[in-house]
Amino acid sequence: MINIFSKNKSISRVVIFNVCGSFILRGISLFSTPIFTRLLTPADYGIVAVYMAWLSIFSLFIGLQSHGSIANAKIKYDKFQINAYFSSVMTLAMLSFFFVLLICVLLNRYIAELLEIENKLLIILIIHSFSSFVVSFYTVKWMQFKEVEKNILFSLIISISTILLSVLLVSYSNKNKYLGKIYGSAIPQVISAFIFLFLLYKKGRCFYNKHYWKYCLNLTLPLILHGAAGMILSQSDRIMLKKIIGEEAVGIYSVGYSLALVIDLIWGAFNTSWLPYYYEDKKQKKITAILDRSNNYLFVFSSLTMGFILLAPEVFKLLAPAVYWNGIKIIPFIALAYYFNFLYSFPANHEFFNEKTIFISIGTLCAAVINIIFNFLLIPSYGIVGASIATLIGYIFSFMLHDVIARFIVKDFEYRFVFYVKGIVPILCITALYYATLKIWFLRWGIGGGIGVYLIIRIIRKRSLF
Repeated sequence: MINIFSKNKSISRVVIFNVCGSFILRGISLFSTPIFTRLLTPADYGIVAVYMAWLSIFSLFIGLQSHGSIANAKIKYDKFQINAYFSSVMTLAMLSFFFVLLICVLLNRYIAELLEIENKLLIILIIHSFSSFVVSFYTVKWMQFKEVEKNILFSLIISISTILLSVLLVSYSNKNKYLGKIYGSAIPQVISAFIFLFLLYKKGRCFYNKHYWKYCLNLTLPLILHGAAGMILSQSDRIMLKKIIGEEAVGIYSVGYSLALVIDLIWGAFNTSWLPYYYEDKKQKKITAILDRSNNYLFVFSSLTMGFILLAPEVFKLLAPAVYWNGIKIIPFIALAYYFNFLYSFPANHEFFNEKTIFISIGTLCAAVINIIFNFLLIPSYGIVGASIATLIGYIFSFMLHDVIARFIVKDFEYRFVFYVKGIVPILCITALYYATLKIWFLRWGIGGGIGVYLIIRIIRKRSLF
């Protein structure tokens, strides 16, 4: 098991620092929500949310998802080749960036109208997207090579600078305050990207290598489709809400979504720490160790999710003024969606390890189509609640389909289906309790506190997170 109390850097410090670093870096929107819900109107917040949705989507295509090859490349190449690999595949990503940038410059007005954003924001969006990809590439590299101190230091710097700059720009804007939020998010990412590119090429000194490019593209081209489908699952609700209902609904929905996003942030932080050890155990065929750690992992994450759901309404009211409170009712649906995304990671990690990325793409694409269909069916009648239910349905379908792929197509999958049931049943019971006791805050907080205390005692006894 992964001991969180030992002094072994390869285990305890890597887990703790990676979890903290990932949570801080990916949690910028959550940490700043109480500030910006008071500085921006729901309509302004909706414009920012739609921009960020397109940012996530463009980051997939511009970077060619090349950071998705880092974990496998680390196993394949030695320490002398790996830096050359990094700089070589970054050139590939840059060529993609310049191609997309050229298209957007030439067809600026038409693409901006299609995306329903201002013309002046389109070029900023493309540069911001590439910068975001470069930052992600470098942070994934740090995590895979257990350079934990660098990761958490950078996370703190970019998080604080983003929030401070955004607040400054929004506060001094007389109109179009949403521009201050967008510029404040983009500038630190762009500056960081320039620094990382310089360091990457200085160390790697390789602009082109046919073998590296081929290896990377074989792994990552299917991941572009997978990533795009994943973005549809997580972002199409906001885009469709804007078209069907309006920007104010998007703003309210996005605040509720941002709070529930903490579940995804926790999963992302844990997963980046989990993967290196999971890959090592898979390589050495330590199935018993994998299952033992997985049961601990499932219990810890399920407990955190249940505690979050029970405490969410009162936390939401601290994050946003009353005009946003309609978003409280969607939190359990989004939290459940992210919980099923956590469950999906077990079959998906198995697929990644076996380099069967094409199956990952197919499964996620099917789930995205399901999500769009249910958005069309539910949003007109149920608004933001319909969008959140459609998101949940999409993630459940994604989990189930990937489990079938891992179990019957890739094969040699470690987990039996009963493994998931141990987490799903308690989560569903807690969700039912949420709605039954929505106005009885002290009961929910009492149960949530009990879960938290038991979790801490269990971790101390086992002396492990995983």
